[in-house]
Amino acid sequence: MTTAVAAAASVDTTPTRLAEMNASFFSRWSEQHQHQLTVGEEMPPVIVPWRLSFTRVRCTEADIRANCQEWILRHLDDQACPHPLAEYICQQSLSIIISTMDRSDYCLSDQAELGSRCRPAATASTGTGSSDNSTGASDTNTSQQAAHDDGESENAGLLDGMKVCQHALTICRKVCTDLLQERSSVSGHLPLNCKWLWNVSAQAIRNRRRKMEDRHLVMPYLEILSEAKSIPPTSLYAVFDGHRGADAAEFSATHLPSILLENDHFESDLMMAMEESLRELDRQFIDYSQSKGNIKAGCTAVIVCVRHAHMYCAWLGDSQLLIATRGDDGARLVTTPHTASSEAEQSRIDALGGICIQASGSWRVSGQLAVSRAIGDCDLKKYLVSDCDKMSVEISNDVDYIVLACDGVWDAKDISLHTMHTTIHQCRTTVAGEQLSSEAAKALVDLARTASDDNITAIVVDMRGYAAQL
Repeated sequence: MTTAVAAAASVDTTPTRLAEMNASFFSRWSEQHQHQLTVGEEMPPVIVPWRLSFTRVRCTEADIRANCQEWILRHLDDQACPHPLAEYICQQSLSIIISTMDRSDYCLSDQAELGSRCRPAATASTGTGSSDNSTGASDTNTSQQAAHDDGESENAGLLDGMKVCQHALTICRKVCTDLLQERSSVSGHLPLNCKWLWNVSAQAIRNRRRKMEDRHLVMPYLEILSEAKSIPPTSLYAVFDGHRGADAAEFSATHLPSILLENDHFESDLMMAMEESLRELDRQFIDYSQSKGNIKAGCTAVIVCVRHAHMYCAWLGDSQLLIATRGDDGARLVTTPHTASSEAEQSRIDALGGICIQASGSWRVSGQLAVSRAIGDCDLKKYLVSDCDKMSVEISNDVDYIVLACDGVWDAKDISLHTMHTTIHQCRTTVAGEQLSSEAAKALVDLARTASDDNITAIVVDMRGYAAQL
């Protein structure tokens, strides 16, 4: 999966460039829905273009905002909508959804509503055992009624995620259509005062693993999603490297933006908000995993927020941040991974009554996991804490780009930071101030995959020229 964000622009050209990008999106939207817009017909129902994961087919009322936000932004990204516009459309859509949605229309009162998408384990086992049917239809009816009752109990208070997703995308389409029909006044509705168009590329591949357990976030204009209008421009980038399943990584990528925006310190102390949000994210996922029968999945995390002249980073586990300055040898990792091989982490775990032992060629907590801090991992939570490390960096004119990536990049054998730096630097174009091309992340991942079998995810953020426009 590849994600590309608009190329960086100077202060003088940013409003014009953004207006052109918005106009291009609305032009494509108009062509796609031309017939309905011309004759005023009601648009056909939205068909959800993805298969929802098991964990999101059923959702709680508390999940509505986070899930709808992720679905809407994913849909708009598929439509190549510029990020400032996408986050504005998402914010407008969420306001409508939260204020007008009748939850009773989406309740799961009967397991049959899920059909084959989500059948409870207890029901799946109904009818197993003896093949002797001499007991008659009464036993079968009793078994079916019991399964039906179990389904009602399990689904109590839950919403049909597929229906909620369809409703969210329908509202998103309505907002887009309304904006299109108000083209003459669009500039009055949209946040066209962006001083900087972020140039970001992201690449994620399953590689030679059986499943893809990584997730990532690219939200260059997070403040637009906030209901508070006083939030300064804030960018959010994150990589979550899942283990023992993708549940924790998916939950984290879906819920972190909402948790961060709702934190009391988000406006006044961003670093504290990030630290508290990771802890709250872990608490919510542990509650979720326990409600689902103790899901054992976990994930590492590296998150970066940029606001004004500072870059804030928080991390758990072995996903890391690289900062590159101008020059041939300017790339350096600025994070220290949390692994079971670390003497400091071994001492911390020993003090808690745990143990790190060598297994499968590396040190592992309780002989299981090579990372020593993470989101989730409910069965090892006493030792795999969610206490992040953090740092703040002042962004100078020398900062060239940053890379957030999972260990599939950093553990790639025989590939040095200098080689990675050279590979990314070769993606700089000769036009528009030597911006990084949208292929930068792909080039890095293609390099790493030659020396790694793991899932690989990387985000490359072009910082060249950012400090100069502040």
